[in-house]
Amino acid sequence: MPLLLPSFHSFNKFHLAFMYGTWRYQALYKLSTLLRASALSTNKMASTAGTVIKSGVKQVRPLLSVDSAEARKRVLNLYKAWYRQVPYIVLEYDIPKNESQCRAKLREEFEKNRHVKDVRVIDMLVVKGQMELVETVKRWKQKGHVMNYFKAPINPKPKDFLSKFLAGSV
Repeated sequence: MPLLLPSFHSFNKFHLAFMYGTWRYQALYKLSTLLRASALSTNKMASTAGTVIKSGVKQVRPLLSVDSAEARKRVLNLYKAWYRQVPYIVLEYDIPKNESQCRAKLREEFEKNRHVKDVRVIDMLVVKGQMELVETVKRWKQKGHVMNYFKAPINPKPKDFLSKFLAGSV
């Protein structure tokens, strides 16, 4: 079964640069080349004898960082950039939170992805975080978009009988 790639793969470099601007274009173009390389390296074909032939595994280039130490530096730089912008974000968006609450939420958002060890995934998260920061600082977001970070998490519905009984939904 072939891997279905997002629609931006059908565009050439000039369309991407026009649609997304140069910074986003670079990130999307790198992502599309990574997806194409991974799609080509994971193709499997079955012969008439019923055996599976695997194509050679292609070494995928990292997006930005070469090793985990460099990726860690990028994450810390992104965290510092967000941390410095918190007072301005609170002022400009006029959100009903103070700086310490916003910084605590920032730390919580970064802690959510602490378990990630793959350098390519870390790089993609950093790129997304940088895009979010640029959009927030340039006021391309509205107050509601910023306040969505402070929404209470939705608790999953209980699955076993006792939990349903205690929750009052039986």
